[in-house]
Amino acid sequence: MTALIAAALLIAPVKSPQMGLNVGETMIAYDPYHLTGPDQGTETCPVCEYLNRPMVIVWSFRQDPRELSPLLRRIEEATDRHERHEFKSFFTFLTNDWNAKNLRKELPEWATENAAQLTSVTVLPHDNEAVERAKFPTDGSVRNVVWIFKNRQISHKWVNIKADKPTVDAIIGAIEWQVKR
Repeated sequence: MTALIAAALLIAPVKSPQMGLNVGETMIAYDPYHLTGPDQGTETCPVCEYLNRPMVIVWSFRQDPRELSPLLRRIEEATDRHERHEFKSFFTFLTNDWNAKNLRKELPEWATENAAQLTSVTVLPHDNEAVERAKFPTDGSVRNVVWIFKNRQISHKWVNIKADKPTVDAIIGAIEWQVKR
């Protein structure tokens, strides 16, 4: 038994792919196309434009947006509730050649179905250099990353979430914490 434990400790850990920027790191600037929200029709950098404000950014790749609907609805409520604190929220969907046209049509409809007016829904090509700087793999190992930050400093992060009630509640709790800081 001791030999088995010792042998297991000698095996080098498998290096997993980087799953996005980590807590404590600085959120990167990027220029998505805004399909909905206050900056609709522009390529405004959310991080640059709203630099010191508390915000949440959700990046998604190869994921049906409907899977994130419960999260979008709750983030929209939080954005409305904390408008006086200038809280901002963004969903960025990474696109590729085969889905860009469809997403540009479907995502505004998805936002409308979920009553999202303050939350910006954006698209960004998956091969944009910002994706690499954000350490977001596009090999299919990551479907989404949620970052919460203020002054560009990431305070909370989730990877490959399912928008179930406990997870969404945890994200909303982190937003509440960030807004009140």
